[in-house]
Amino acid sequence: MKLLLLPHPLRAETVAFCAELAGFLKRNGHTACALPDGIQPLRQAGADLPAFDGQADLAAVAGGDGAVLRSVRALLAYDLPVWAVNFGRVGYLTDCEPADAFASFRKLLAGDCLIERRILLEGEAENPGEPPRRFLALNEAVIHRSALSRALRLELSVDQNLLQTFPADGLIVATPTGSTAYNLSAGGPILMPESGNLVVTPVCPYTLNNRSLVVPGTDTVGVRVSLPPPEGGGEDGLPLLTADGCEKLPLRDGALVTVRQAEKTFRLVRTSRDSFCRTLQQKLARTL
Repeated sequence: MKLLLLPHPLRAETVAFCAELAGFLKRNGHTACALPDGIQPLRQAGADLPAFDGQADLAAVAGGDGAVLRSVRALLAYDLPVWAVNFGRVGYLTDCEPADAFASFRKLLAGDCLIERRILLEGEAENPGEPPRRFLALNEAVIHRSALSRALRLELSVDQNLLQTFPADGLIVATPTGSTAYNLSAGGPILMPESGNLVVTPVCPYTLNNRSLVVPGTDTVGVRVSLPPPEGGGEDGLPLLTADGCEKLPLRDGALVTVRQAEKTFRLVRTSRDSFCRTLQQKLARTL
């Protein structure tokens, strides 16, 4: 087996773990590699690894959920399954804790694991008079006002059918994977990972009857964004389209954001046999 090692670039403990994992692989007849910009810290930790050449069987991510989300963009072209070890706080997307990592990895090597296919979002943000800009997300696409702007006016449609127009601070379109993230904080429902649906949740809407909407994954969500009159905020006052907190696209008055399920999926490796409900219970307990 050949592993692509992806430690969190700013966490020394994740680099040390990946270096230890590289040694374990070598002793057991397997190989490891790293992305070119991540090789130096691993070599300094004692792991003499080659650069990733586009060929690997699995990616091992050491970090929290944010590290897994960043790996989506790095790995999309290679369609590698991801096994993640939690060095963060919650770790919805990770398989195990560091103390259990090598036991879990031995199960993985023995084939005692499952591969979950998680849906991805793709879409475009198009400002008037500008070409559309594409984005990709595993968790969510979020339209949100800036710190310097007032509430936005959002025109929500599903499959080009107008649903509602309302003022709000923003709007979340989340996958089942992302339903336990910002969507949950904004009062949205949790979706089972295998449901294949999307959930649309307004952020601080100024209305009494606006609630989350669960739509089939085959539907396309459209949002037309209208800005309040300018108050001298300039570019810093523009709202943003944010994908997984990684991509940030400024939105101008009249911008159209389109979100749909992507054709590609993201593969997560699980060695735990805990149900989603059991995992959810454990993860939510950490936030109390």
